[in-house]
Amino acid sequence: MSPLPVPVYVAHAGGAVNGADYQNTIEALDLNYAKGFRFFELDFSWTSDRALVGIHDWGRIYSRLFVDSSNIPDLESFTQQAMKDGSMPVTFERLDSWLKNHADARVASDLKEDNLEGLNWIKHNYPLVSERIIPQIYEPREYKSVKDAGYRNIILTMYRLPGSANNEVISFAQKHDLAAVTLPIYRFEQKPLVNELLELGIPVCVHTINDAKIWQKLKLEGAECIYTDWLIDGS
Repeated sequence: MSPLPVPVYVAHAGGAVNGADYQNTIEALDLNYAKGFRFFELDFSWTSDRALVGIHDWGRIYSRLFVDSSNIPDLESFTQQAMKDGSMPVTFERLDSWLKNHADARVASDLKEDNLEGLNWIKHNYPLVSERIIPQIYEPREYKSVKDAGYRNIILTMYRLPGSANNEVISFAQKHDLAAVTLPIYRFEQKPLVNELLELGIPVCVHTINDAKIWQKLKLEGAECIYTDWLIDGS
């Protein structure tokens, strides 16, 4: 995998479909690739038999999208499950096939639990997919394990970190190679943090931004990319 160019637009959860977010489906990937997205953030959660699949959570989003959401399914059941709109949810078998047909696409991982175990699971079971994964880590201590597993272009996303972690993040960023640091918009407004990252030459991304005027303001303040459900040049 070549060094990561800074993505301007990252399709959040694969991007929206007809205004509906958190899809994580093959249809979302197809539609938003056609719109011009090449970087896709996907949510992954564990099935009951410890496989990763494309779903944000097994509660609110699962019940919103799927016909039968009574229990966390195993992988086989999830693969065969019906979505309310007839879409096809992401599994790694499907993602492997999709990426083979979309050579310039990259996927930023958002694992909802057991991140290190999950990234190792992907590397072991789907090594070709892992070459197209941009791993997100949630705290600095995960960096070494992810790097040692063979991943490159690591993004530190800060939405799980407490506000008191800003100094730790700056210290860490001074010593480690990061593809980007991703912030929720309220943290981007903490200018000392943002300014220090920019001075270190680390791209700063912001999520989740769906308003063009807000995006223009963020750009003027130094943001280099956004995670978005639908914003992209020409949209």
